[in-house]
Amino acid sequence: MRLKILALCLNEEKTSKQLREALGISKPLLISHLRKLMNSGFLEYRVEFDEKRMIVRKYYRTKNIDLCIATVLEEIIREMKSQSSNQWTNAVSL
Repeated sequence: MRLKILALCLNEEKTSKQLREALGISKPLLISHLRKLMNSGFLEYRVEFDEKRMIVRKYYRTKNIDLCIATVLEEIIREMKSQSSNQWTNAVSL
């Protein structure tokens, strides 16, 4: 789920509402993922006040893209290794 959030916020900023709609998850679950991503340095946000509606919006974006790419690759390798050893051997030999 966190990798999807990073991917969605890679090229343009997204609000939590936009992320919830794209991912189909609840607000509490999204907030939990956003906090973990921000605490690990993968995600940042800016705040904007909408005077017309009198609300504050946070716009999230991916940061440290090189670190994100390395993390994604590590995650893919970890998933491949967790599969049966036969599948891992076949994938490596390709």
